[in-house]
Amino acid sequence: MRKWERKGYEVREVEFDHDLHEFEVVKDGEVVATITPADIDDMQRIIADLDAGEDVDGWEDGMGNTIVIPQNEVQFIVPAKKYFELDPERLDQAKEDDLCLVTIDFKNKKADYIWYNPDADNPIDRNPANHPAIEDDYEGVLRLWEELGRPQD
Repeated sequence: MRKWERKGYEVREVEFDHDLHEFEVVKDGEVVATITPADIDDMQRIIADLDAGEDVDGWEDGMGNTIVIPQNEVQFIVPAKKYFELDPERLDQAKEDDLCLVTIDFKNKKADYIWYNPDADNPIDRNPANHPAIEDDYEGVLRLWEELGRPQD
């Protein structure tokens, strides 16, 4: 049986029904999804896609479910004016060029942001590493991430 390595997970071909095989999606030693092909032709298409380097995140599993590979953490950058849309006080303080470096920790259900300006006069202020991370509402940040199309840096 074959195995395909992907960033953060692997896909393993496993016996299922005689010549028809399933594909287990494994992350951190745990099966997080199983792809069940409808027939041999479907199985061959899956193998061809995996051989071509396709990522299975977002695939349909053959049972009507969408495969979502759990991530431990994601970071993305969003304009501060967008990030603070629901926070009128901070929205008023945000400059047009300000950005927020957002971190979502899925494992611990936490989110934070670093507010900075990459065009600041002082070079030290341009680097987000020189600013504190501020904890934020996990569920709200998760909704924003979904609304933005799940960006990742």
